[in-house]
Formats: sequence, structure tokens, C-alpha cells
Amino acid sequence: MKLKNLPIVARPGRTILTAAVAIFSASALHAGDFFTGGVTFGGTTINLGDGSGGNGTGQKSWAILGLGGNISIGGYDGATSYNGNPEVVGNVGLNGGSFSISGYAVVDKGDIWRASTSQSIGGTAGSSAGNSYTGSLNTDSTYMTQAQTDAVAASNAAKTLANSVTGLAFTGALATFTNSSPATFALNAAATISTTVVANYVLNLGTLALSASTAILNINAPAGANFIINVGTTFGLSNAAKITLSGGLQPQSVLFNLPTITAAGMSGNSQLSGIVLAPKATFTMTGTGSTQITGELIAKAVTMSSGSKVINPIVSP
Repeated sequence: MKLKNLPIVARPGRTILTAAVAIFSASALHAGDFFTGGVTFGGTTINLGDGSGGNGTGQKSWAILGLGGNISIGGYDGATSYNGNPEVVGNVGLNGGSFSISGYAVVDKGDIWRASTSQSIGGTAGSSAGNSYTGSLNTDSTYMTQAQTDAVAASNAAKTLANSVTGLAFTGALATFTNSSPATFALNAAATISTTVVANYVLNLGTLALSASTAILNINAPAGANFIINVGTTFGLSNAAKITLSGGLQPQSVLFNLPTITAAGMSGNSQLSGIVLAPKATFTMTGTGSTQITGELIAKAVTMSSGSKVINPIVSP
């Protein structure tokens, strides 16, 4: 199978997770390729295909991939020139919708790809002067259609995966985790999900909402491990909350799948490492220059402002 209005419901200073968790023994592990080569979870292969941010043969190293909606990138508030810190590093693709860039924002080391010449594309090509992208403008209907097909198929397949917690340790504010379905956590301190086992893990969450600087969720696992985190109802990070990775685990090996959510986002200098796959959502990012995804953002539509960033770590290691 080729798989290719932010409602943050959280009390101040707390993180809420509604969860059930799963692991499958490792097979066909392809860490570091944004699920391009396919990762198998209990007999189901998840493959982002042409929607992947990887840099293998035929891949586009997406930083942002839009699935039918508009993509808008805004620089720092009040900027009068480019400050040397690009808002996006990697390619930007749109299978429909328009692309706009303002506030002296820059897409660095990246092209703009669209499905049709009828799509409006703002900004200056081949420039880093601001309101620009350093690469070229390209049109490829076949590729962009396939990229959307692959991304949606991957999301639909991932949301069906089963639940188990074998091999994962939950510490800090998650120390009381039990394998109930669903399990609910109200967290007011840092939490860690960790393992020393190279395997493929799945966490099925109802809500993932981090809303304070003390809300730091760290996933610690060795290189070669892969995580899929399905979120069914609410997703949001704000107020300098963070999702971090350690132990060798890479952003391109962690997939946050939001298969049915229609509005999600990040604000207030929050940070996330991983791939966000939200095929039905308008994903909004705002902050004062430090709100950042290190990985890849795939969504129906994307709105970025105030210098928020999406950085593909393969393009900008």
C-alpha cells in the first residue's frame, strides 16, 4: 500500500493528554527518511511517499506541503528588511490554493511547487532579500496530486493502528500512566516517554495540548526507533511549550497524525520536533520568531506569522 481558530483546551500551566499507547516490534525501519521507504507497524506499512520531506530519489524535501488550501508566510512584526533568519528551510508545495509571503519573510534552500499555473504565487524567486524564496517556481500537476494522495493515505492508515505500551516508560508528570483506553492526563510539569528498544511505537491520543513553559514533553528513544502519535480531537502548543526528542531519535522518525482535526496550531514561542500530518486542518503558527517546527508540516492550509518557522532538518542539519 503506498501511503503517502485554535481550540486549545487546557488550564494555564497544565498539559492535557488523552491517550492510549501502542508498540509494534521493529521491522522495515527506515529512520531518517520521513517515512519515505515505508515503516511497518503490525503488518501495516506507513509510507508518506511523494508527501515526504525526505531527500531520496524523487523526493522533494518538503518543509511545508499544502493539501488544497492556501499557504501564507509572514515575517517578523514591523520588519523593514530581512534579518537573516529564514522562516522556512526546504521546499514548499501546494496541490491547489495560493502562496503568499510578506513581512520580509524568506524561504531558504527551497523551491515553490504547485499543481497548476492558475495558482497564484507571491514573492520573488531566486532571492533572499525578503518576501522571497531562494529557489525557483515549478509546476507539476502529476507529482503534486500524488503527494496529496500519499499523505492522505498515510494518515488514514496510521489512524487504524492498534494500542499497546510494551517497552515504553512514562516518567515525570506521566508517571501514573496506565494502559486504559482512553487514558487521561492533566500534567503540570515536564514528562518523558522513553525506551531503550529500537522498535515502532504508536500513541493514540484524544487531545495533545501543551500550554505553559513548564509543559515539556520529551520522547527519548534510540536512533532507528519510529513513533506515530495519532491525535483525534485537539492539538495545540502555546506559551513556550515544547515537544523535544533525545537519545538519538530524529524528527523525521516521529509522526504526529491529526486525521480528523480541522483547526490546530502553535503559538507563543512553542517548539516541536517531528512531522505534523494534518490533512483536514488549517494549521496556524504565530509567535515572536521562536515558534518552530523542526521536521515537516503537512496540512490542508497553513498560516504562519510573526516570524514563526518550519525547518526541514535534512535540508538544514
